Amino acid sequence: MITCLHTADVHVVTFGSLLPDAKHVVRADFLDRARAHGVASVADEVTVLLFKLAQLGPVLCTCSTLRHLVDFIGNDKIVRID
Repeated sequence: MITCLHTADVHVVTFGSLLPDAKHVVRADFLDRARAHGVASVADEVTVLLFKLAQLGPVLCTCSTLRHLVDFIGNDKIVRID
C-alpha cells in the first residue's frame, strides 16, 4: 500500500482518485510552520514521520515545500511528486 503525505486536505481527493487504495496522511501544520519559520523548522519531525510511514510501504510526498527533505533523506521508498 502506498501512503501519501499531504500538507493540505484538498490533495486527498485528487490523489485518492489516482491511487484509490492509498492511505492519506494530512499534516497542514508542517506547511504552516515551514512557511512561517523555514523548512528546517519541521525537518526533524517530517523525517521521523516519513521513515515511520516507509516501514509500512512506499511513501509519496505531495508537498513541493518539503521536497528538499525527501531528496536529503535519500530513501528509495520515499519519493516526491514534483
